[in-house]
Amino acid sequence: AATNVSATGIAMDIGGQYRFQTKTQVILGGSVRNLGFMVSDYSQELDSLKPEMSASFGVSVVPEKLPELRIALDLEQSNDDYLNYKAGAEYQVVPGFFLRAGYMLSQKDLENAFKSFSGSSSDTYVKSNANTFSLGAGFVTTYNGITTNIDAAFLQSLDPCFALTFLFSY
Repeated sequence: AATNVSATGIAMDIGGQYRFQTKTQVILGGSVRNLGFMVSDYSQELDSLKPEMSASFGVSVVPEKLPELRIALDLEQSNDDYLNYKAGAEYQVVPGFFLRAGYMLSQKDLENAFKSFSGSSSDTYVKSNANTFSLGAGFVTTYNGITTNIDAAFLQSLDPCFALTFLFSY
């Protein structure tokens, strides 16, 4: 027999960024995702179904002497998860073609790395899925008012994958 269940929730994403008007391009940004609450859920226990919320803060820098390079650092915290550190770089090889590399690791992974360097690593440590290295390339072009973005990326983590993204905007 099928069970008819329902839930009601309210959530929103908010974010913003500030661009410093200097010779070196610096952008600061922050966001909160899934900020909200459950009004009612199928079990009538409002704490049993919490939305996964996260907050992030990032900085992006384009050096004045090397405007083809963008360097970024983000911090992200989800409820019931470790703080994640994300660092990356993007290099514009020619106009419209970019090469990218990045690394993400959790606070747990970082703490274990420091313990390993000091010679006191834990035998019970399990690498988190947030410990990820990525390589990618992107292509952007505009034709007849339509901008096309094609991105390809390889992510090396516990479950390595290849991602291909197409974005069309007008």
